[in-house]
Amino acid sequence: MYYRIHLYRSFIGLSKTTAETCRALGLSKRGRVVYKKVSPQIAGQVVKIKDLVKVDLVPSLEYQTAEFAARKSASGYSVISRN
Repeated sequence: MYYRIHLYRSFIGLSKTTAETCRALGLSKRGRVVYKKVSPQIAGQVVKIKDLVKVDLVPSLEYQTAEFAARKSASGYSVISRN
């Protein structure tokens, strides 16, 4: 199981420890999404910044690759052959 952690509020103006907790989780910008394996340490960090993030449980990292593939735009061309 993995946590899907989405930082939807900025930590600007909050305490230094709150900002350090966000950075330790890999959340450097608003809108960033990270996947972390479920553990008591990660759960404690998430509880500390619970007002800034949205958290979902996902069973595997396949959701991460599917999410990235869904966002990727079409290239606009196709390769017919390679010489």
